[in-house]
Amino acid sequence: MEKSVPDPSQLENRGFAALVDDGYSVPTQRTYIVLGLARGGTTMVAKVLDALGIYMGEASDNVVGEDRVLADALEAGDGEAAQRIVDRYNAEHDVWGFKRPNVVSHLAALGVEFRNPHYVVVMRDIFSIANRNLISVFKDPITDMRDSLQHLEDLVTFVEANRVQPMFFLSYERVLGDPREFVIDFADFCGEELDVMGIRRVMHAINPGGGDDYLQQSRVDSFMGRITGATHNSVVGFFRYHSSADHPPLELFVNNEPVVSTVQWDHIELLRPNGRDFSGDHAFTLNIVEGPTLHDGDRISVVAADRRRQQLKNCPYKVRLHPGQLG
Repeated sequence: MEKSVPDPSQLENRGFAALVDDGYSVPTQRTYIVLGLARGGTTMVAKVLDALGIYMGEASDNVVGEDRVLADALEAGDGEAAQRIVDRYNAEHDVWGFKRPNVVSHLAALGVEFRNPHYVVVMRDIFSIANRNLISVFKDPITDMRDSLQHLEDLVTFVEANRVQPMFFLSYERVLGDPREFVIDFADFCGEELDVMGIRRVMHAINPGGGDDYLQQSRVDSFMGRITGATHNSVVGFFRYHSSADHPPLELFVNNEPVVSTVQWDHIELLRPNGRDFSGDHAFTLNIVEGPTLHDGDRISVVAADRRRQQLKNCPYKVRLHPGQLG
């Protein structure tokens, strides 16, 4: 069957459109697979699907909306494990979705069978992606744009090979410019009818005020860390990158003056509200080896001496010594 296309006399480039067969009706059981480039807008679509009430996987409650259980199986090349997960989701949910950027090579190679796949293809300006990666992972923009072109070719090849399936194409930038019309059209593609309040609720997922949180947590140097106490000759706290267990050099400042110290790392339990476990050797003790001892009221700062030289979250920290700690 031929794909349905708009009447040329009514043609308007809104930047998003469903490509479905003439006479298409939404099946009762179906799977929405979000495709696109890394940092290309797929998270926004995953959040919209979630706002529409579509199950997005057992481990998708994170800042990027990805089901790591299924993604890990696919990216490990374990087609049997991936198929078992897909079959389990099929048994538990008539309608569900999955989002993982740059996953098309794994889907094509492993031959995992999804039930009634509906592909959502997200496009974004490759310089915007490159600039985003420069901020997050310090990647050279020219190299990143070249990589994006290769991933984009892989994506188009996959789409062409699966063009018999229902698809929804969207431009990330154009959706941001017309979110209401996008929500109405996309909800229709997903078989969902929304009233005025429902439209507003789903629009909130497009820009929920959490963009800064996503940007910060997706940076390779984003971290959690605080000073938790001090004695007359030491400072204690914790530090952990979100994406790495590596330890940066730590620098200590007392009343804005650098102080020579040595660092010792010890185990700490760090369980986040979203369930992620960051426990490990991330508790630090900075022992002062040269310079003044600490006194009540001193203001101390600890700086992670990485590329961005970031202060810990609660710096400057005001020293409060217990009577037994006064030197």
